[in-house]
Amino acid sequence: MPEGTTQLPEVDEGSRALQLNPNPAQGQVSVIAQKGVRLIEVADMSGRVLLQKPYDGMEESVVLDISRLPVGTDIVKVATNHTTATGKLVVE
Repeated sequence: MPEGTTQLPEVDEGSRALQLNPNPAQGQVSVIAQKGVRLIEVADMSGRVLLQKPYDGMEESVVLDISRLPVGTDIVKVATNHTTATGKLVVE
């Protein structure tokens, strides 16, 4: 796995992994879910939603603009065509 990439298991057993690259990140982060991204939601550690962006489900990899997010650790939730995955993202 390339340096700066965090790979976390998806919620359902036997699925492919969610990748956030780079992590920690500044400005932008690539989100790779490999099943068709429908919705990306970024929340702070208290659960407050900071960013929510819908997609058409055709893309397996999207670049997310995180330039307006505050520095800290956030939870990224990705809804795909088949499952939901979560991971931690460190914003610098």
